[in-house]
Amino acid sequence: MSGLVDIFGRGKLPVIVLFAATTLDSCQTAGILNEPLSLPVVLQPAFQACAPSENEARFNIEKDGARVFSSNIVWLIDGAMQTSLQINSPLGETMFELRRSEGRWESLPDNRIKIQENPSGDLSLDGYDIPLKSDELGCILSGVWPAAWLRWMDIVQNRGSVIRLQGEDRFRTITIETPNPSSTNPTRMAAMEGCAEIRWGGFLGFFRRKATLCRKQSKEGVVMHLTGINKYLIDWTINDG
Repeated sequence: MSGLVDIFGRGKLPVIVLFAATTLDSCQTAGILNEPLSLPVVLQPAFQACAPSENEARFNIEKDGARVFSSNIVWLIDGAMQTSLQINSPLGETMFELRRSEGRWESLPDNRIKIQENPSGDLSLDGYDIPLKSDELGCILSGVWPAAWLRWMDIVQNRGSVIRLQGEDRFRTITIETPNPSSTNPTRMAAMEGCAEIRWGGFLGFFRRKATLCRKQSKEGVVMHLTGINKYLIDWTINDG
């Protein structure tokens, strides 16, 4: 259990802490909700509803080329603001659990991690902003982009080998790049690959943080990679069975 103490000690859960940004809010104009963006048919499967969502994934964290943590993640998210996320050992023992019920979060076994959400669903950890909403976790864990993003995103490039979407809501800017199936591989699998760059936090546009989340289709399922934060590489492979 010493490794577990090193990972979770003093409330430092890497998968969440690595998203943490300065508590200074950026002064940005709130994103305007429009009708959902009309996507090419081949791209539509890449954007889905985030609940219900139930699956598991193999989860790894590396730093400077060395693995610092490995586990299995099991999650259950339904449409009634209920979330359960378990981090299990390779033998199936539950090492840690996060639960959400009606907008309130708790961490088990001893609630050492203070995770909260405001009325808009924005997440924070010990007072630090996290660039995701509670209602988006089911999508991110499952390897798809939230369909709700399409209400404030636009297609800014749709030519050549890349399709690029970009948009901004109240506290973050998201840019998604995906291969253009019409110029590369005109299949659904090509559309399911790509990266999302998330910029958030800062003050008056300064000291912005950036994370890049990429997904790739493999024989084992969808592989997600999170990079660009404190030299950590976080990846998880979603069960495709």
